[in-house]
Parts: sequence; structure tokens; C-alpha cells
Amino acid sequence: MSERIIIRNGTVVTMNDAADVVFDGTVVLDGDRITDVGKTSDVLARQTAEGARIIDASGKAVLPGLVDLHCILGRPGQLQRVDQMRRHDRQ
Repeated sequence: MSERIIIRNGTVVTMNDAADVVFDGTVVLDGDRITDVGKTSDVLARQTAEGARIIDASGKAVLPGLVDLHCILGRPGQLQRVDQMRRHDRQ
């Protein structure tokens, strides 16, 4: 059985098309899947916390769905792409 993690009471910045931000939000993870996102009161009414690892994110931002923000611009070809984007933006 995969671990269930509930990250609650944080400011949830979603990666959906509307870029929703949920204050006092909760994210539920079942294994490697995000299974619920929303206001803490709404999510906890739908989900059981029994057996879950609870993480209190009060005063913190939670960014479900944001993957691999890391980028190294010194890789061969990477700087060329940056130059192409700059030229495109100037047009």
C-alpha cells in the first residue's frame, strides 16, 4: 500500500489553466498521485486523515504539479535557445 500524505493549511498555488490560488488549502497525495486539492475544510470533509502522514504547511506555499523547476543555462545549445526566444520576443 502506498503512503498517503495530507499537506494542509498552506497557500496552494495550482498549476491548472486558471492558475487558482487556494488560501488555507490542502493537497492529498496517495503514493505518487495528487488525489485532491482544495480548501482545507472541503478536502477534509471528503477525505479521511486516518493513517495518513499530516504535514502542516501554515505560512508556506504548496505547489502541486510543479515539476523540475531547475534549469542550467550553460548546457550546449541552451544559450542558443535563449537567444532565439529573445529574438522572437523583439519581433
